[in-house]
Amino acid sequence: MKPKDLDKFSEFPIPTYEEWRQAAERSLKGAPFEKKLLTHLYEGITTEPMYQEKDVESLATLSEQPGQFPFTRGTEHKRDKWRVSQELSGATPEVLNEHALNDLARGQNVLHLVLDEAAKGNPKKDDDRGVKVESAADFQLIFEGIDVEKYPMHLYTGALLSPVLSTVAASIDEGKLCGIIACDPLSELAKQGELSFSLSASYDDMAEASKWVIDKQKDIRTVLVQSDAYHNGGASAADELACALSTGVEYVSELMNRGLSADQAGSAMAFSFSIGSQSFVEIAKIRSARLLWAAIMKAFGASEEGSKMFIHARTSAFTKAKLDPYVNMLRGTSEAFSAAVAGADSIQVSPFDEPIQPSTSFSRRIARNTSLILMEESHLAATQDASGGAWYVEHLTDEIAKKAWQKFQEIEACGGMSQALAEGLPQAWINETWEARLEDVETRKQTVVGVNQYANLDEALLHENKEAAEWAIDRTRTAEKSLEVQPASFDEWLHAAKEGYSLSAMYKVIVEDSNEQARISEPVESRRLSMPYEQMRDLSKQFEQKKGERASAVLIGIGPLAKYKPRADFAAGYFRAGGFEVESPFNADSIKNSASDLAKEHVFVICGTDEDLKEHAPALISELKQMISHDVRIYITGKQKDEAAALLNEAGATEYIHMRANHYEQLMNLWNWRARQ
Repeated sequence: MKPKDLDKFSEFPIPTYEEWRQAAERSLKGAPFEKKLLTHLYEGITTEPMYQEKDVESLATLSEQPGQFPFTRGTEHKRDKWRVSQELSGATPEVLNEHALNDLARGQNVLHLVLDEAAKGNPKKDDDRGVKVESAADFQLIFEGIDVEKYPMHLYTGALLSPVLSTVAASIDEGKLCGIIACDPLSELAKQGELSFSLSASYDDMAEASKWVIDKQKDIRTVLVQSDAYHNGGASAADELACALSTGVEYVSELMNRGLSADQAGSAMAFSFSIGSQSFVEIAKIRSARLLWAAIMKAFGASEEGSKMFIHARTSAFTKAKLDPYVNMLRGTSEAFSAAVAGADSIQVSPFDEPIQPSTSFSRRIARNTSLILMEESHLAATQDASGGAWYVEHLTDEIAKKAWQKFQEIEACGGMSQALAEGLPQAWINETWEARLEDVETRKQTVVGVNQYANLDEALLHENKEAAEWAIDRTRTAEKSLEVQPASFDEWLHAAKEGYSLSAMYKVIVEDSNEQARISEPVESRRLSMPYEQMRDLSKQFEQKKGERASAVLIGIGPLAKYKPRADFAAGYFRAGGFEVESPFNADSIKNSASDLAKEHVFVICGTDEDLKEHAPALISELKQMISHDVRIYITGKQKDEAAALLNEAGATEYIHMRANHYEQLMNLWNWRARQ
């Protein structure tokens, strides 16, 4: 609706932007408009507090319809329900089958299997979350009683495709295969730092298996571009998108060099994006991805159909916390909402206990139902491009697309994604953004609920996962008969799988035949925002186990409660987030009466107004030091002016806690000191 239309419904004149801004600046009482109301994103984009029609009137997407090239608003004219693609795993094929039968009967409609690392050709990598499979017989156990023709698969195969795809194909009627059974060698290289074979060998394998799928006219996507390696390293949305696009370009180029057409290569592709907590940024990221990929595939010569991007979206592992883990349910809901609004084709909501343990039937059910509620009760699947036309979203989509395209061109100028990884270009971007994110979390500019703010030290531990005991089985591989020669075609791989050759035997012959290995000097480190605080809270638990009680911080208020309470509340939250027990504050006038209780304490926090602190805190500090024989740390609330700080420092104040302090650094220093007491 335009302003002229609003006039018909308004009894009052509609103010201009200039009038609104003047009113906003008056409300700021002298604070700079640019400092208070502009938002600086990690993508290098600055957003306004309000957008107008003039901000988007030049954008072509406003006249674009869903299903219309370049597909910013979605790849279909009428949206269908997204795939509910929850991960399924188990300690054994039989356990996985049990989980799959249960979950598929309760709303899940994708057979999303998670293999252990050895089944993906990485036997040296520690892993306890995927199912142990060795042969077609194991997959037959997994598929027992499941109509695999009804449920599309989602099966990530690692850096190679033929071993797993042939083993799956050997286990069921070939005509029933559909969905995503796909490899992503560059993602594996980025995460691990090396492959046991060359990228060229991986691309040969990718092309050979993809040709078999095309020849058999199967509805299978064989290449999965996953952005999670970069997202979980801390990348911005623009960096993540640029890496995904460049990976996709390298795969399409290599497939076309090996005989596939642009349309065939495009139809073989699927993209998987992690969806973070910044809803509008994530919505814009997905919309930008479709737009840019369509332009790229058009340059390759693909048709409109071959230019469509199939998007699997999963809720972010980067944003999830071990602390107060039930909050992860809320994070997952918000992220799944963003994915649904953005028009993802397939959505995976991670279980809330993902950072802690293998998922339980309860955590899987809550995650699955989150997706179902968004679809069936909120009717997001019935809404086509819900954010389309919103001036902020359209503007942000355009800005992220521009930033991502700029980064994409830098990668391509470097020689493509594999060369950029070898030279450390994406890693440098990711590390820079991670440092910025980390600083915001440590200074509490970014709140992580239950972690650096609103900590609950009395939270109950998750109930023991009895299902997790299943994972304690012996997961070593038994000796298998060896393949003498590496199969030269996918049909030969399929024949080997039908003859009972194991996945480990298949990987072994590939590695033995490889003359070189793909390597990069710096893998992309997997991180989570809450990890530093989790480590600090572990110190609190270790202290409690050693001493028999939790470390505490004692609050002392100066003056009437009404005057010092705001800072006392701030201090209580400040120290609880670090794992310190904080009780109701003492009043400075009564500490002599509590001398025996205070004598054993080590950490004190003095709360009050700046005037009261300057006038009374130096004497209070001296009194505390006379009362207590051992070394103590005394913190002052509020950033004090130079004169007051000099008086307090001279009296023996340790540090000052305030909104701009590095919360994490201060409390880690305190823990390092406390551990020596």
